[in-house]
Amino acid sequence: MRLDDLADNYERTYFAADGLAFVLKGDFEKKGVQAYAIVGKDEAADASIFFAILAVRRGKLALRHFEVLTNPRASLLLWPRCHKGFDGIAIVYTPRTDHGEFRVWSGGRYRSVPECDRQ
Repeated sequence: MRLDDLADNYERTYFAADGLAFVLKGDFEKKGVQAYAIVGKDEAADASIFFAILAVRRGKLALRHFEVLTNPRASLLLWPRCHKGFDGIAIVYTPRTDHGEFRVWSGGRYRSVPECDRQ
């Protein structure tokens, strides 16, 4: 995705100010493995975007999570200690609103949580 893929000047203005990104780097599973959360656009399909998490371990890349999102655009925000000590990845559809959702590692897979509980 590119900054131009955001809907309007409102979203573009708050993108950097709110710490939003199209790629986040972190150890989301707390296993000492570097991972990248990515939100991207499928150029071949109209208004189709995806959310993926790729992990790099011993120089090899592994797909840890993939899903197609129903919204036409999104950005990402890291939410430290979101759920049971794991960092959450907020998928933000409209900056500075509650329009979004969270993905958190749950010991075997990434799952959706309605909000961060900060436990």
